[in-house]
Amino acid sequence: MAIVKDHEFDKNVARRIKEYLKKNDYVQRKVAAECGMTMNQFYQMINNHQLIKLREYVAICNAVKEPLEFFLHD
Repeated sequence: MAIVKDHEFDKNVARRIKEYLKKNDYVQRKVAAECGMTMNQFYQMINNHQLIKLREYVAICNAVKEPLEFFLHD
């Protein structure tokens, strides 16, 4: 198993979430609201300006109805 630097892992997860939302026509504002976040907070996370905390990641997965493992791997 390859060792991945933390920041690369975080960036990849955020990129996968962003791509998934676009591909599946999710409105970021709606997903943010379902997660209990502001649009600004959500934007900051998926654009790699702020790390995604575990509870926020769980909320995002629940909002889009995907398992927790979904965004962790290519």
